[in-house]
Amino acid sequence: MQTSAEDDEVIDAIGDAIAQLQSLKHLVFESSTIMTSRLLSLLPTRLTHLELINCWEIDAENLAMFLITHGSSLRNLALMHNQSLDLTFLTILAEACPSLQELRMNMSYYRHHDSLNDADPMYDFALLPDQIPTWPSSIRVIDIEHIRSWSIESVYTFIHSLVDNAASLLNLRELMIKTALDIPWQTRAELRHKLRHMLERVFLRECEDPRDTVAPEQTSSTHDPARPRKRKRSRSPKSPVRRSNRIEAHVRGSLRRPRRDNISQRHGLGRPLYREPDTDEDEFDDTDLSDAETQQSSSSDPQPELAVQGLCHTVDIVIDNQKTREFPYSMDDFFSDGEGSSGVEWDGDDDDDHDFSIAF
Repeated sequence: MQTSAEDDEVIDAIGDAIAQLQSLKHLVFESSTIMTSRLLSLLPTRLTHLELINCWEIDAENLAMFLITHGSSLRNLALMHNQSLDLTFLTILAEACPSLQELRMNMSYYRHHDSLNDADPMYDFALLPDQIPTWPSSIRVIDIEHIRSWSIESVYTFIHSLVDNAASLLNLRELMIKTALDIPWQTRAELRHKLRHMLERVFLRECEDPRDTVAPEQTSSTHDPARPRKRKRSRSPKSPVRRSNRIEAHVRGSLRRPRRDNISQRHGLGRPLYREPDTDEDEFDDTDLSDAETQQSSSSDPQPELAVQGLCHTVDIVIDNQKTREFPYSMDDFFSDGEGSSGVEWDGDDDDDHDFSIAF
């Protein structure tokens, strides 16, 4: 108890000293043994930039209480290598930090002893499936690296918390998520492909090619999904005989055609388009469909419409199974600077220098 009382005295003294700095806006604690919930409560409420680096006493509950009482002025929050800190504080982030612009986290941790592997997280789960993060509308940068100790359901919860609120995240410009999942590689590859496609579709800014060689009339009719392609009807008073035989087949197939056309239009931005040869289906106008058929087409589509933000210049999601290390090694680390070549590589040009004749 004597040691705890002495620590409290030191914490109170540092808290009083920080409180005297009336113009303090930016504060950093790194590898600090006094950074506890007690010191967090003594920090000023006017801070706009806070960094906590390798402060192993700080957990999500302590940080959430601090953000609720002191987070109204925060603009930048950096949480690096804090071994006891998980992601559950994100559930109150929008309410506690309405002005937050940058959130950066690195969830890899340092080893405190060379003889022990004590760099594992001091929490059981980074996030549970029923813990839904909330994001302030002012956020511009979300950068969270080396997330681990969570399930696939938690990953979906985290990603959908961003996608479902894309309409309110109009200031978001950088989105970077890196996580490790210990699941079969095929499942991990499918999950990575699905989530990456979803995030890029919702948040990534589309840059059109400035050198567009498509004719203006063709570009406007192709890039506007609300205007279906039309052709002039034949002036002949009698329609072709083959057309009457294909109208029924066209009505059945036209319900599937708009989605295929939209996909081709989306992938054809900025590139010359080449129309297929004219067919009888081109003479049939999509607007001739009845209202009942249109409602059936919209109700039969199983994919929900996602709100597209489309303003981020960086969208990067990495899902792998690489074990997090304090010092990751690569092939270059196993070559010494003074190591010379083992010999000159043979190129086949020195055959003429040798005489292989045999004299008797």
